[in-house]
Amino acid sequence: MKKTILTSYIGALKYIIANHPQDNKVVIIAGSLIAELDNAQSPVKAKEILEKYLIHSSHSPFTDLNKWHEEINKLIAFSDAAKNTAANFLSPMQLQGQPRALQNLLISTINNSECPLHTRYRSLMRFFPPSHQTLTLENIVTYLSQRFFLANNSHQLPLNDILLYISQLPAAELPEQPQNGSYAAIDFLNEDHKQVTQLLYNVTAASNEGCRKWQLANGLLQDLLEIYKDLNTHPVVEKEEALKAAIRC
Repeated sequence: MKKTILTSYIGALKYIIANHPQDNKVVIIAGSLIAELDNAQSPVKAKEILEKYLIHSSHSPFTDLNKWHEEINKLIAFSDAAKNTAANFLSPMQLQGQPRALQNLLISTINNSECPLHTRYRSLMRFFPPSHQTLTLENIVTYLSQRFFLANNSHQLPLNDILLYISQLPAAELPEQPQNGSYAAIDFLNEDHKQVTQLLYNVTAASNEGCRKWQLANGLLQDLLEIYKDLNTHPVVEKEEALKAAIRC
C-alpha cells in the first residue's frame, strides 16, 4: 500500500462512513470521494477532486475538506519550486557507477507526478531547498511560512558533500537471505534500484550515528528507496496477491 497523504484523508472518510452508517447521503459522498482520491496520481489531480466536493465543506461531517484543499495547494506550490531546484542541481552532474545510479533514481523519482503525495516527500526534498531564483511570488510565502524542511537545517550539508561521502564508503555485501521487510528483501525493479540499495548497505555497514554526514546519507537513501519502491509497485499486482491469499484461505 502506498504511503501518501491521501491515505490519511481516505482514513478520515472511512471513519465518517463508520459513524454515519444510516445517513445515505453522507455515505454516498464519502464513498465517492474515497474512490476518486484512491486513483489520484498527482497533487494537481487531488486538488481537482477536492474542489468538486468543497460544496459540502460547510456541513458536518465534511468540514475538513477546506483544510485538505489548503494543504494540497501549499504542497503544489512547494513541490513546483523544489522540483526545479532538484533538476537544476542533478541534471548537469557527470557521475559514474553507483553514484550515477543514485542520480538516476533521484531524477526519476522526483519527476514522478505522484512523488509529492508521498509521506516521505518532504523529508527527501530537504536536500533540495528551493533557492530564491526558483521561488515565485505565489509560492515564496508558502515556503517561508510552512518551513517544510526538518529542524536543525543550519546543520545541513551540501548534497555534493553527502554524495562524495557515500561514494567513498567501502562496499558491503548484500545479505544472501535478507530479513523480511528489509530493503534487500524485495525484487529489484532495475539495476539502478539494486545499486542504490547497495549504497544503503554500505552506509549501514559504516554505522556512525554521531556523524552528521552518516545521518544525512542514511536518511537520503532510505527516503529515496522507500518512495521509489512505493511509486513503482503497481496496485494491480497488490490486488492479485490479495486475491490469491483469499483463495488460499
